[in-house]
Amino acid sequence: MTKKKIEHPYYSFDKINSYNGVWNFCVGGRGIGKTWGRKHAVIRKFIRKGEQFIYLRRFQTDLSAKDTFFADIDEEFPEHDFRVFGREAQIAPITTREDKKRVWQTMGYFVCLTAAQSKKGVSYHRVTEIIFDEFIIEKGFNQYLPAETTTFLNFYVTVDRFKDKTKVFFLANSVSITNPYFRKYNIKPDEDGEFVVKEDGFIVA
Repeated sequence: MTKKKIEHPYYSFDKINSYNGVWNFCVGGRGIGKTWGRKHAVIRKFIRKGEQFIYLRRFQTDLSAKDTFFADIDEEFPEHDFRVFGREAQIAPITTREDKKRVWQTMGYFVCLTAAQSKKGVSYHRVTEIIFDEFIIEKGFNQYLPAETTTFLNFYVTVDRFKDKTKVFFLANSVSITNPYFRKYNIKPDEDGEFVVKEDGFIVA
């Protein structure tokens, strides 16, 4: 069956990518395509290079909608099908064979930060990107975790294993600049430009 292509807003990551940062904080207006853009990027990377990703949220309840993760983007890849299998994002080429004979590959993982400590023994050797979606909490919703920046750093080390292979894209709507990450790394809106660089270029916001 031919997939019908639908136009979507596409946030361009070209400029922030040009800084070659490792931790990239992208904060912008609601509905401009930040999450869609990163999903598109990681799918392309897996198809071309076999690189995997992690889609990270803070709480388990934040992952309740993971089953529709591909609903707004699968039409962009008419030669492939996608599915969520447990906590894995999987992909398979479209063929004329019966589904039960298809070979599904693990493209990514769905992880919540509250369970990050339990992932210390897990191998993510093919993961080259973490998408931390909605890292800024909107007013009236859940609270940040105690010592959250340390929890995230420990999880990052678990994934990267000091191999310098893994980039992070922290995505959020521009609802507030007050959050543990901006406080920890002294990230403030730059009156002279759109981008802020910290930690000798490791962090770009």
